[in-house]
Amino acid sequence: INTDACFRVDGNDNDFLHYCALDKNGFVIKITDSYNNFIARASGFRNGNCIFLNQLRTIYDEGGDIYHGRFVNEKKDIISTLKKACSDIVNVSQSNDNETDKIDFVFITQSYSLTKEISNVSDDVADEIGSNPMDNKSSDWNEFVNNTNNLEEVNSLGYFSTDYDNYPLICLASSKDVNAIECDDIKFKDVPAVYERTRNTIIVTDHPDIDIINSINKVNGINSYFKETSFVPVSIPENSVVIIGDNWYAIYSNGCIINSCVLSFDEKAIIEFEATKKALEELTLINTQKVDIEQFAEHLKLCNSKEKIKTLKI
Repeated sequence: INTDACFRVDGNDNDFLHYCALDKNGFVIKITDSYNNFIARASGFRNGNCIFLNQLRTIYDEGGDIYHGRFVNEKKDIISTLKKACSDIVNVSQSNDNETDKIDFVFITQSYSLTKEISNVSDDVADEIGSNPMDNKSSDWNEFVNNTNNLEEVNSLGYFSTDYDNYPLICLASSKDVNAIECDDIKFKDVPAVYERTRNTIIVTDHPDIDIINSINKVNGINSYFKETSFVPVSIPENSVVIIGDNWYAIYSNGCIINSCVLSFDEKAIIEFEATKKALEELTLINTQKVDIEQFAEHLKLCNSKEKIKTLKI
């Protein structure tokens, strides 16, 4: 919404956003300023040895021509940041001995903030990439289309927009000389999810601050959207213990969970929540009084030893 893009929930290209956010091959690059304010993003996905970014959209693109000639330095910094990130993607992949299928190229469309950048991709390579660089014949693609809720275009029209048929292409990063890229260098295939998303630390607290409360209501709000129900802010009684992770939360009071929510599209969230629920059940067998959050955090670590867990006190 901040970048006036159609690639948003309920936008013209709702499906592409869902794919980038939910599929193992998709991701979104978020760029912030030094104060952690959102200023730009690029939605993308992987196919074989290529990364494809739809567009670089910034907060300075909204409104089109009215920004012509303005915020030039800000856009230069954003473009420089994106190029550095793309170089890091290729370099990390090339140096990863555990990765069989290396990432060789990062492509993006010559649009919006990059309209003045020079296209360095030959017509032959652009044609090889084609109007739809998505691997829509793979089992992963079929699982995404058939098992993901809230898709609008794929199921009804069989159409999935990536904008790669509308603009010239730019290669932002390459493992070889960009000017020497040939059609045979592009290797399309579905590859294992080597790079999994890093999850945030699970927080256990009996004094939730405004950030915790906002995070809880964000999860609750997303859940309300998916279930098409009215959003109701969560009430947290005094002397409650709040446990919150990525895409889930639980509020514990008087020996039981009195409120909880797990976003069902996140399998890891379901696992974390179930481990937390089990830890609370085991803990209440020992002590049904007020939970010692330090004790509970240690107990939760034992139930799910792979997770990073910390207590928050104010």
